[in-house]
Amino acid sequence: MSDVGIIKPLRKRIADLEEINNSHKKLNGELQKVIQQKDEEIKDLKNKTVQLGFDKIELLKNGGEL
Repeated sequence: MSDVGIIKPLRKRIADLEEINNSHKKLNGELQKVIQQKDEEIKDLKNKTVQLGFDKIELLKNGGEL
């Protein structure tokens, strides 16, 4: 097999791998955005949970009932 016969398939394979790489980069960026959103939601829920705990303690201190 000549060098030309080997080079064409290799160039095609490189182009395919570059396309796959670009697709993965795009998907990775999208996933990073989703992760950041979920992290923000978790942070907000934790803050709400802590605030509810403080509210409960304050209510109990003031003689309130649950």
